[in-house]
Amino acid sequence: DEILPIYDQILRESSYEKLWSELSDTDRLVCKAIADSPDDLVKTIRQQINISSQKFSVYRNRLKEKGLIDTSRFGKVSFILPRFKEFIILQYELDAL
Repeated sequence: DEILPIYDQILRESSYEKLWSELSDTDRLVCKAIADSPDDLVKTIRQQINISSQKFSVYRNRLKEKGLIDTSRFGKVSFILPRFKEFIILQYELDAL
């Protein structure tokens, strides 16, 4: 429990802030929907942000090419980077302040 906040800070400062700053607003929105998804299902994620399958595939491919998500499971996506989900949730909480 003591190490996790330090680990998160190192990840955030060393790479995640840079990765996040290079994403478009829609890339970020898709990442937030993935982070909030209870089941990693593409269908659920698309419904959360009201985006068509065709448009979602564009952003899914962009995030995959950036090395942020795993698309190897049919109909599902998830983050590859450790604790990137937690980073995204925190970013949106901070933005809301």
